[in-house]
This record gives sequence, C-alpha cells and structure tokens, in this order.
Amino acid sequence: MIAKPATEFTYPTQDDVRLNPVPDAGKPWWERVEGETPQPPKTESWRKYSPDAQLKEYEFLLRDVLKVDSLEGKVKGYDSTSGNFAEINRFAGMATAMHDVSHDGDRDPVRMRIVSNEEGQRHIETFLPPSISGSDGGVGLHQRFSEEGWAGMSGDHKYGGLDLPHAFSGAISEMMMSANPGYTVLEMLSSGVAKAIEAKGSDELKAQWLPRINSGKFTGAMVMTEPNYGSSLIDMETTVQLDADGKAGKVYGYKRFLSSADHNATIGKNGERNIVHMVLARTADADGNLLKDDKGRAKLSLVLVPRVLLDKDGNYVDENGNRVDKPDTNHVRAAKLNDKMGLEVQSNTDAAYDGSKGFIVGEVGDGLKNMFVIMNEARMAVGLQGVGIAELVRQNMERYVAEERKQGVGGQLVNYPDIQDKILTMRAHIDAGRSIAAEVGMAFDQTMHADTDSMTTRQKADLQRYVDVMTPLVKWGLTEKCDRAIDQGLQAMGGAGYMREWGIAQAYIDSRIARIYEGSNPVLAMGVATFQLKNMDAFLNKIRRDMTTLNADGDMADITTPLNTAINTFQSATDWMQVTGLRAKSGDEVAIQEFQAAASHYMELMYEVAAGTALAKNACVAKQKLRESATLPAEDKAFYENKIATARYYSNAVIAPEHAMHYAKMTLNARYLELPDREIERTEPTLMQQGAKTATLALVKATRLVSGFWQGENGRDGQCR
Repeated sequence: MIAKPATEFTYPTQDDVRLNPVPDAGKPWWERVEGETPQPPKTESWRKYSPDAQLKEYEFLLRDVLKVDSLEGKVKGYDSTSGNFAEINRFAGMATAMHDVSHDGDRDPVRMRIVSNEEGQRHIETFLPPSISGSDGGVGLHQRFSEEGWAGMSGDHKYGGLDLPHAFSGAISEMMMSANPGYTVLEMLSSGVAKAIEAKGSDELKAQWLPRINSGKFTGAMVMTEPNYGSSLIDMETTVQLDADGKAGKVYGYKRFLSSADHNATIGKNGERNIVHMVLARTADADGNLLKDDKGRAKLSLVLVPRVLLDKDGNYVDENGNRVDKPDTNHVRAAKLNDKMGLEVQSNTDAAYDGSKGFIVGEVGDGLKNMFVIMNEARMAVGLQGVGIAELVRQNMERYVAEERKQGVGGQLVNYPDIQDKILTMRAHIDAGRSIAAEVGMAFDQTMHADTDSMTTRQKADLQRYVDVMTPLVKWGLTEKCDRAIDQGLQAMGGAGYMREWGIAQAYIDSRIARIYEGSNPVLAMGVATFQLKNMDAFLNKIRRDMTTLNADGDMADITTPLNTAINTFQSATDWMQVTGLRAKSGDEVAIQEFQAAASHYMELMYEVAAGTALAKNACVAKQKLRESATLPAEDKAFYENKIATARYYSNAVIAPEHAMHYAKMTLNARYLELPDREIERTEPTLMQQGAKTATLALVKATRLVSGFWQGENGRDGQCR
C-alpha cells in the first residue's frame, strides 16, 4: 500500500478568532447568545454602485470597437449577439442585489463550528452569512443567483448552461466583482471546475456533475496548494492511489488556502455539503508505486473528489458504490478556517483527505495540463476582479470629489489638478484592462469554437499563440494596474476613503489577493519571460496590425507618436530578453540573475504597450462617432470625448515616462541586487528548472522579421519592407 502522507499540518496555534466558543459544538453560530462572540460595529454604508456604466462601456467596446457582431453564426455562443447583450442587461438586477448585501457581509463574516477536535483528525464546518447562504430561512443570494440561471452562465447548454461566450460572460464577471467580490469567488471557481469537466472529463462525469454545478445545487473548488509548497509542484505530497481500472482512486493528503471548499450555501436534504473538489495530486498505481515521468518526476493527475458520493441516478452511495440512506463526507475534512485579510464573506479553509474517493479527470499524469483549463478561466476572471473592484471605487471616488467634498478656495475637490490626475489614472487602467480582457475573451472563443469555414487551422493556431501569451498578461496587468487605481481612489477620498462607511476600505483589502492567487504576479512574469518569448511575435504582429490602422489616421498623432516609441522600446526589450535567456541557458550565472530580475519590468513594458494600443483603438472609434454626428446627446458626446482624453493622457503622461524607466531597470537593476546581511545562493538550477526556451540567436532575428521590425545596419530601428 502507499505510504500515506500526513493528513494534518501543525500550525503554531489551532485557535481561531472565529471559533464559536459555545460548549455545544453542534450549535450554529447564528444561535449564539448575545455577547459571547465579539462582533464588529454595525455601520451604515454610503457606498453606491450602478452597473449601468459598465453596460454602456461593453455596448461600445464589443459592438463598436471589437465588432462582435461579425462573429455571429460563426462561433459557438455567438448565434445571437443581441441575445447575449440582453443577458448582460438582465444581469444588472442581479448585480444590484449582490451589492446590496456586500457591506453587511463584510461586517458579519464567515464563522465556523468544530465538529471534532480529536488530535490529528480536526474537523470543522464553516457558515457563510445568512444573506448569502439563506441559513436564516430566507432566500439567500446563492439561491437567487442559481434560480435565475447565472450559476451556469458559461456552461454548455447541453448540461443546463447558458452558453454565454467569454466576451459576454466577462462583462458579467466584471459586474459581479464590482458588486460582491467575496461571493463571486465561489461562483468563479465553480465555473472553472465545470469547464475542466466539460473539456477533459469522461461522458459519465459530465452527465453526473455538470447539470448539478450549472444549476447551482453543487459548487466547485480548485485544490492545489499544500503547506510545503506554493508554486513549486515538485514538493507536492498529496497522492491519489489508483484503482485497478485506473479511472478512480483514493486521495490522501492535506491542502491549504482553499477558497469555497467548505460552506453552507449548498446544503443537501440530509445536511450534506454539496461541493466537489478538483484536486491536483501525485499518482500511484494500485500497488502503491509512484508513477514518474522520464525525468524521474512524479506524475500529477487531476482528480474530482465529491464531498458527497452519488450514483448515476443521484442516490447516495458509499465508496464501494453501495446505496446508503445518508451520505458521509467521503473522508474529506475541513481542518482549519483561515483568517484572511479580506473577502470576508468567502470561506477559505484547509482540507484533509483520508482516503477520499476520487475520479480521474482526463488522462492519468496529465493533471497539470488539465488543471490549467481551470487556471486559465480563473486568470481571466481574476483579472476582471481587479477591473470590477476598481470600477466600484472609481464610481464612488468621482461622486465624492465632484459632489460631496469641497476644499478651500478651489471649491469641489475635482477642481484640483492632482485629483484630475488620479481620475484619469483610474479611468485609463480600468478602461484598458476591460478592453484587453474582452479582446482576449473573443480570441479565446474563436480558438475553441470557430467553425472551419470562418477560420483555417493555421489561423486558429496563430490565434492560439496570441491567447497563450495574453492570458497571463490579463491576470498580471489587470490586477497590478487596477490595484494601483484603487489606491489612487483611496488617496483622493482621504479620510473618507479610510472609513468603512464609504466601502472603499473593503474594496481596498478585497483587491489585494488578486495579485497573489491563480499564480502570483512575480511567478506569472517569470513564466511569460521563460515560456512565452517564443509566442511574442504573435503579440507583436497583433499590435503592428492595430497600429497600421491607427497611424493611418492623421488625427491620432498625439496619441500614436509616444505609443510607437513605446512599441519600439518593447521590441528592443524582447531582443534583450531573448539574448539574455540564451546566455542563461548556456549556464551564465550573471545572465540567470539578469533574466530573472528583468521579468517583472518586461511585463510592465508589455502591458503598457497592450494597454496603450487598446485605449488608442477606443479613442479612434470615439473620434469616428463624433465626426459622424454633430447632434449627439450631451451624455454620449462626453462619453466619446472621455475615451479620447483618457488615451491621450495614458500615452503621454504614463507610457512616455514609464516605458523608458522600466526598460532601464530591466537591463540594469540585477547588478545592484545585494543583501550583505543575507547569504544568497546564486545557483544555476533556479532558472534551469523554469527552462528558458530561447534556443538560438536566430530566434531574435526571426521574431523581428515576422513582426515586421529589424535592426538596420546603421544601428537604428527601421520598418522591414
């Protein structure tokens, strides 16, 4: 038999500030005696939110800029773009309801009770606020969300989903994140789990679990992290021991930092918790021998572990498939409620697997590749988490500085240049992030579902390379830049922003996790530098095509001139990364340090090019709209003028100074990274495990030639003819 890894991780303390201290362990937290558990002060919320602004933005972005109607009838999910827009508009009511309970949930967070505190077998249950779970007998937010069909909004219609494609479901994701990011995490992960089953699961798994997840009767959780590893999968200990047929097995191990892996929003008829875990685990055969690849590394598999075992007809069964009257926990224990910084209405626990029955999703040993189906879905959604929360802050900040707060002889705060700078910074980061995510979402849909008549195999492969390089950029850029935008909003509101009444404090702490989970941003930057340089020409080709159109419009020169300079700088940065990667690959330890130290700055350069181009495209369309009609309503005229002003500001006040700075830091800062009081190990394997993919200097020239740019003999960049 397999050597079972420890199923309990010993923390410095098992005490939890949210432990209900009532001796009766079975007593739910909402029945506690007044005063037994300290409660946060109840505060009125002055924060407001309207999804109408986002509806107008997506109408302009999808219809006018990205021409989404051109995909109608050619790509699955685009059979009726007008119907998709109707769904976005229908969601506005749901978004308002989500926001209505967001502030109260933050003040009355997740609680827990101990089921068993036996050493090494600790078992807890967590409880979401009644406004979310409906545990007070009313209709909770999750029930309403599910009944209106939103739980399966991007799911396959065959299994009860709405079949909304990414370009449209992304609009809804942004509204959800604005309205209630804590609850949205639960739905985001469920959607990712469903997508993994849909893409990689057997027909039996699809038929059994997709209708349940798409209906909201079950939710899903992604289970990766362990106490002894974060991004390094070679340290994983959780193991699935396969049954004789290799299609199922038993999972042993301990996982941590699990969002929505235990909660009471989907309680079944016998009190069971209807949740499925998608677990990444090492693989052992039926005799307990670990399976390894040709490099001696443990093979990882993706395993669906339900908290409740069912047969194909929905009856409760035990691990051997025998029908039982009541379900058990399938040997899955929530072992600790993590006391997070933010997202207070979202449960985050550790979990132990004591021989839990699980079902292999996809091929044995392909777990990491299959898990990335969830990861890519989640990275798109997390990027929009940054945009959505920043949009919420922007709405309230602009209202505050323009209507609520006066300052000295200048009058309203909005009259001060510093505040105007902060508003433009927020608008630029939000608008650019939204635009990039929508365009990548459309490309993602085409790579997955375009018919053969509208796109050749070669075109689809080229577009897939663009999606591959852009997906991590969406997560990295939208969370990095929108986090900075949120900080600008807080600064503009001053003391009011720091007080919880305005709700900006909640948004500020809720946004912080977005840069960490689904691949922390420094790791993502390193991943793009090492694994996506080979695809960078796909990104540059797209930028060059867009700029050809923009440069042809002479009225855009004030926006495109600094943007063209930035693109040239990014091309030089790409050359530098490729050459340095080659040196690192050959074992040059100085190059290894330079390559790693440059990764985040390289991502800054790439994102600013993508953002500047997106904003310029929006401005170009806005100028066309203004030229076409001299009698636009004042609101529409201001909307289009804002697009032009935002793009002009970003190109001249953000990209122009920052691009030169980041390129300089990218090429210089590694030599100054010294910590004299720390003994730093500078070893070659650090980068070699990442695997820099640049093979030859010829790739540098090939990339430039393909993207239409190459260094001329005179040392200056010149357009390739």
